[in-house]
Amino acid sequence: MVARTFHRMAEIDQRLRGKGFPDRIQKRDVSVEIRRHHQYIDAHMTALRRKPAAKPTVLHSLKQWFARNYWQIIAIGVAIFMGWLAL
Repeated sequence: MVARTFHRMAEIDQRLRGKGFPDRIQKRDVSVEIRRHHQYIDAHMTALRRKPAAKPTVLHSLKQWFARNYWQIIAIGVAIFMGWLAL
């Protein structure tokens, strides 16, 4: 993808600098830029792979707890309601 993008940019650059006559202008060599961008992407992908996984947030942990204890929470709510009715 990087190479395709840079080759396309070189073609457009040749057309623009040629002012309608692209054959008069030599196409720029973009191999250095391609190599540099590949190294940049590889370095960042390596860093992302080494990055530890994010810890779950408090909200995510609460959602999991409620999902695991749903029926117990309902039972406690019913018991509190029944105790309130008995007053």
